[in-house]
Parts: sequence; C-alpha cells; structure tokens
Amino acid sequence: KNDYFDFQFGYEIDQTRGYASPASFEYQQNTSPIVREIGTYDFFASSEINLNDQLSFRPGARVMFSEQFDTQYVVSLSAKYLLGKEWELRGIVGTSPRLPNFNEMYSFLVDVNHNVQGNENLSPENGVSAFLHLKRNWKLNNSSSIEQKLSLWNIELKDKIELVDLNTNPKKYLYQNIDSYKVHGITYMNQFKTGNFDGGI
Repeated sequence: KNDYFDFQFGYEIDQTRGYASPASFEYQQNTSPIVREIGTYDFFASSEINLNDQLSFRPGARVMFSEQFDTQYVVSLSAKYLLGKEWELRGIVGTSPRLPNFNEMYSFLVDVNHNVQGNENLSPENGVSAFLHLKRNWKLNNSSSIEQKLSLWNIELKDKIELVDLNTNPKKYLYQNIDSYKVHGITYMNQFKTGNFDGGI
C-alpha cells in the first residue's frame, strides 16, 4: 500500500445443504431424507488508484463459480472527485449478475394455508447498474456537522428472480425469472450531528 495505489484480493465461499424428511407428503415414496446442496465460490480483486489529491478510481472484478450454473463475471468501475474540502462527486457503474440461492431453488412449504415453492430451473440474474452521488459535508463547529447527499441510480436486470403469485384462491407462489426489470431512483438525504445527538431527514 502507498499513497497512489492500493490493491485488494479476496474470496468468498458459500456451501449450503438442506434436508427434507421422508415423512413429507411430497417424498413419501422415499425411505431416506432428501438432500439438496448448492455451492458458490467467488474470487474478487479491486484496486484504488489516486491520480492526485482530487481524483481517484477504483476498478474491480469478481468471478463467480457454481456447481449448478455457468461461471459469471462481474466488472465495476467507480470514480471519486473532490470539489474542495466540502464537496464530493462519486460515480459507479458495473455489471450485476446474481446466482439463485438455496431458498429460491429448493424451498417447499405447502400445507392447508401456504403454498410457496422453489424452482430448480431458475437462471442467474444479469444486468447493469449505475449510480451517481453528490455529497457535501458541513462542519459547523467542533461538535456539530451536517451531511447532505443527492443520489441518482439506474438498474436494468434480465431474469430477475422474484416470488411470483401464480394463483389468487387458493394462494400459490413460485420463484421465477422476470424477463426484464428496470428501476430508476433519486434520493436526497440530510444527516446531522450535534454533540451526542444524531438524526436524519
């Protein structure tokens, strides 16, 4: 690590196993527990590059391996620009794949009041997201400060995983892929601190 360049490398491993009792009516023809297992293995790297005191970049990449799905790749780039001592402008853009989790694939809750089922045929989510943040920090005195933040974002996904209502009466839910999902947003936030008191609007 130095003042101009910082590098980070890491991994994330998730192994989930679940069981269904042979007493469950879905599996009554079996004499031993039904086992379901899902594993994901991710490796990621990112670096922060400080061009000067005002401008910095952070590129990043992640590779997602799974026993059930094809390898997924994530890339992102964020940039930060300091406008004096009080203002900060930050932009982030990247791909946003997500693998189905254990509950979305294998959950099964069916009785007289519920019908919520996983879906072993789910596909991974894929998409692109972009965020833009403008922040200002006001230091009023040694014990009081105000932070204002304006954020804009755009997220576009293909095959978004959702719990879909298939039937109204009786209720029936199934995890499915949504062909196209888009969301655009804007937020304006004020966070203030004075002494031991914190608040926000």
